[in-house]
Amino acid sequence: MARKVLDEEIAALFYGGVSMSIFVDFLDKLPPNNQIAVGQMLNVLSEDDLGFIEDYLLKGSPIPNNIVMKIDSAFIKAGFPQFTWENCRTDTRNMIYDGWFDEVD
Repeated sequence: MARKVLDEEIAALFYGGVSMSIFVDFLDKLPPNNQIAVGQMLNVLSEDDLGFIEDYLLKGSPIPNNIVMKIDSAFIKAGFPQFTWENCRTDTRNMIYDGWFDEVD
């Protein structure tokens, strides 16, 4: 069921010049719990913003901070506030999200 939903998200995601296969490969390499969240985040972003992620995946180009902020905001809009660009590739199945990223010193 989750794979079908993910495939539908991917199909709805892409238009214009953004390469679909690079994103499919990226999503397939993610932990299962992260795939739908990342797919929905990608669906929220504009084609221009997706281009920065595409360059990161293809060439290893750094993603500018303003785009990272848009990605983090897209996770929130997609209903996954526990995810950010920094942690979306981390397997969170055995972690508990309590709203805190670190302990306060």
